Amino acid sequence: MRKIYILLFSILFFVNLSYAQIEPSTSTGSVTTYPSSATEGFYINAGDETVMINMFSLGGKLVLTKTVKGTEYIDVNSLAKGTYIVKLTQNGKTVTKKLVLK
Repeated sequence: MRKIYILLFSILFFVNLSYAQIEPSTSTGSVTTYPSSATEGFYINAGDETVMINMFSLGGKLVLTKTVKGTEYIDVNSLAKGTYIVKLTQNGKTVTKKLVLK
């Protein structure tokens, strides 16, 4: 049980969750994700670079891992509705985004 609390604390500590409205398209460096609210999937545009995607439930469970180069549609139709954390790693830099599945 302690490991779960440590994992959850680590995720919440390193992930900056904002309760403000998120723009429909968010961009960080050369990586763009859109939309921030989806029903079946979302797009990642990594340009000419490769980006590693790790998607977590709010409970800290890793639900998706994928490597993307260029623009790709990420199908999340099999996941339950709710809020997820998308961790994008590119060239040693990591950015986290919030994704809401409706």
